[in-house]
Amino acid sequence: MDAAGPLWVFLIFLAPGVLGISCDPPPPIKNGQVVDYSLPIPTGTVIRYTCKPGFRLIGEKVFLCISKDNVNGIWDKAPPVCESYNKNSICSEPRVPRAFRNREARSPFRHGDSVTFTCEANFTMKGNKTVWCQANKTWGPTPLPSCENDFPLKCPPLPKIHNGYHTGQNVDQFAPGSSVTYTCKAGYLLDGQKTIKCLSSGHWSVVTPTCKEAQCEPPGQFPNGQVKKPPSLRVGTTINFFCNEGYHLQGPPSSQCVIAGQNAIWTKKPVCQEILCPPPSSVLNGRHTGNSSANAPYGSTVTYTCDPGPEKGVNYILIGEKTIYCTINSQKTGTWSGPAPRCELSTPAVQCPRPQILRGQMLSVQKDQYSYNDTVAFACEPGFSLKGSRSIRCNAQGTWEPSAPLCEKEITCPPPPSIHNGTHTGSSSEDVPYGTVVTYTCHPGPEEGVQFNLIGDHTIHCTHDSQERGIWSGPAPLCKLSLPDVQCLDVRIANGYTLSGKVTPYFYNDSVTFRCNTGYVLNGNTQIRCKADGTWDSEIPVCEKEGCEPVTEFQEFPDDSHVQLVNRSCQDGYQLTGHTYEKCQDAENSVWFQKTPICKVIHCLPPPTMDNGRHTGMKAEHFLYGSEVSYECDQGFYLLGEKSLQCRHDSEGRGSWSRPPPQCLPLSPVTHCPDPKVKHGFKLNQTHSTYSYNDTVHVACSPGFIMNGSNLIRCHTNNTWVPSIPTCIRKAFLGCHSPSTIPNGNHTGGKIAQFSPGMSVLYSCYQGYFLQGEALLLCTYEGTWSQPAPYCKEVNCSFPGNVIGIQKGPEPGRMYPYGATINLECENGYILEGSSQSQCQSNHQWDPPLAVCKSRSSIPLVCGIFAGSALLVFLVGISLYMILKDRERNYYTNTRPKERTLHVEAQEVYSVDPYSLAS
Repeated sequence: MDAAGPLWVFLIFLAPGVLGISCDPPPPIKNGQVVDYSLPIPTGTVIRYTCKPGFRLIGEKVFLCISKDNVNGIWDKAPPVCESYNKNSICSEPRVPRAFRNREARSPFRHGDSVTFTCEANFTMKGNKTVWCQANKTWGPTPLPSCENDFPLKCPPLPKIHNGYHTGQNVDQFAPGSSVTYTCKAGYLLDGQKTIKCLSSGHWSVVTPTCKEAQCEPPGQFPNGQVKKPPSLRVGTTINFFCNEGYHLQGPPSSQCVIAGQNAIWTKKPVCQEILCPPPSSVLNGRHTGNSSANAPYGSTVTYTCDPGPEKGVNYILIGEKTIYCTINSQKTGTWSGPAPRCELSTPAVQCPRPQILRGQMLSVQKDQYSYNDTVAFACEPGFSLKGSRSIRCNAQGTWEPSAPLCEKEITCPPPPSIHNGTHTGSSSEDVPYGTVVTYTCHPGPEEGVQFNLIGDHTIHCTHDSQERGIWSGPAPLCKLSLPDVQCLDVRIANGYTLSGKVTPYFYNDSVTFRCNTGYVLNGNTQIRCKADGTWDSEIPVCEKEGCEPVTEFQEFPDDSHVQLVNRSCQDGYQLTGHTYEKCQDAENSVWFQKTPICKVIHCLPPPTMDNGRHTGMKAEHFLYGSEVSYECDQGFYLLGEKSLQCRHDSEGRGSWSRPPPQCLPLSPVTHCPDPKVKHGFKLNQTHSTYSYNDTVHVACSPGFIMNGSNLIRCHTNNTWVPSIPTCIRKAFLGCHSPSTIPNGNHTGGKIAQFSPGMSVLYSCYQGYFLQGEALLLCTYEGTWSQPAPYCKEVNCSFPGNVIGIQKGPEPGRMYPYGATINLECENGYILEGSSQSQCQSNHQWDPPLAVCKSRSSIPLVCGIFAGSALLVFLVGISLYMILKDRERNYYTNTRPKERTLHVEAQEVYSVDPYSLAS
């Protein structure tokens, strides 16, 4: 047992190494590194940190792997940091009472310099003994250490400070570790440490702070405005702000000096915002010098001018003020000095004669004389078509524009002729109009390598002969089969012969019929055909000796039969090759043979190519079952037929493509008509920049304009529009009648009887009413107002229906008119909070807000809570004073004090480095 004692001691010291206690890799630091080390890292290992060039190490550079529980390894302290060197960072001289600095540490203390402290005799250091000068000109990374007396002494009482107080006002002596907190009176700020601590040396940790009067910084410049300078900058002072002309105040008009945290600051200041007017209104048939998409600054002016007239002899005249400027209204917001003017058309007094048309009629009202801008529309008799503009207009020169149209006999062609093995565009049963183009194409060939070729012109068009009768420009083309130049090999079968009268060589589509000699039966097709690829369709048959009855897979056999079925089937995409049963070969000698069936992958030959196009499988040689290829045409050709082909199998299980390939046919002659732009008009159905043959466009005119010409035009083969592009001519308007008056309101139109297009009126309601509907109405070019007239609705305020404690006052849930005043009284046991009288305002709200009746039972409860809190504070203060006195008597004795709770704010002094992770 005695020998076991030293052994246990030895094992305890040996255990960390034997058990393999190790530390994790040291944590990396930014802009620094750890000098080489290897894993694992056993306890006792020392590592060193270094910084990159241009950086300073702040903290210890040497670290030790230790274990506190003989189980886990940890590093003895936190890693340092690497700060970018700042030559301008110089720290003040560090002072630690009752301590010496190392001799090497001399001022000036630059960034990265370190100072190590040693305490005097009978003093013990608390904290890290070494600190470094940091980039922010402070010492760190831990606070400066302190030297605590090994024989603690009490601290003397603290003096009172002007305009402030501290938590140790009535204490004569303070025990080491006690702390005192300072607070300043309202309007003063603390200069120094808020909390100081009693050290074991009997001295206070820092100098007593002071309370200085709090003052705000001078307000400084106020952009785009002025600030009235205050008589002082003390807390509570108010300053007022004013804006320059052209600016208005955004925010409170004044700011007050207040204390926020440890600083005196001004409350939120306003800003002077520039006064802007909305973009100036546009004017129809005119322009202005301003920017229609941006607000205008205060004082800016805008000048209006009218556009030139639509034609010679017709002009626009400016009605209203030529120039308006940006000013402000009663709400201090930007507004224009007046409404925008308008441009009215001055029409000449001209007369046009009545137009004439043969084999047609006028659709408009017929008159002997027509005025400027009158329009006349025409239509032709059945069997005749209109050549020219469908509508004409009386212009300022007293002539029709354009000239009156003509009615010509309509020309049509019979349905285009059909062709064998081909098709054409358009209908095959209806007559077609003059100029129609028909395109012919041939069907795909019957098999790969065989196709139909188009012989003749692939397009014909409808034209006319000398008698103005509709005829086609030429005969329809033909689709002729192109036969491939191939030969198939001569065929022979054993024990059989051919019946075909043709002999070798065999060409495309030639066929051969087979027969067997007596005693033999034919196995296979009796006839085969020469295909376009030079092979036979189908396989060459064989003549087999008779002797066994034919056997099928579905035949039922007796139990003693010599025929055996072999069940075999293949998955989708595979082909069964071989027989599925045993078959008799020689009945006399009972000789049987068996071909074991197998499943082979189905694949297709490369898909057929085509002229003027390609497919996606050009580089492949084999195509598995299910593969898909897509075709596309060269530029100038279009695809006829299905775009994609899939690898499938035929009735005999062999790979084949799902359909014949498509064809790439040439496009019809390219026709490009220009974009039909119509001034004062727009297109209804097309928005392209160019148009192809036969494209149609529907055109309409803007409000206030009428159409001169056809509203439907078609792109013709000569790159022109038929009929020609129409024009939009401005109407001559009578204007709008005076807008409707409304009860309890009015509008800005006054007594004006007639309003021109573009003029507007603004509706408003009398006091006590609010507007329902659009306030601004605009006279349109159709002679109507843009919106129906609004109406004025009475302003009402509602009284809530769920009030409690009201004895006298309005009926709950009732509506009261604008200006109505109500008086409120509460029942017994309730007290009124708020004003007893309120009035209904124009915003549907009561002013002042409605008062409420609150129960009086809540008042004693609040008073009781306040009194109880005051009593509790008093009792706590008495207990605190008694405990402090008791602690004072027991500080230097070994007697155990009575059990009391001490409520003095104190900071415990630790002997362990608070910066160390190992703690």
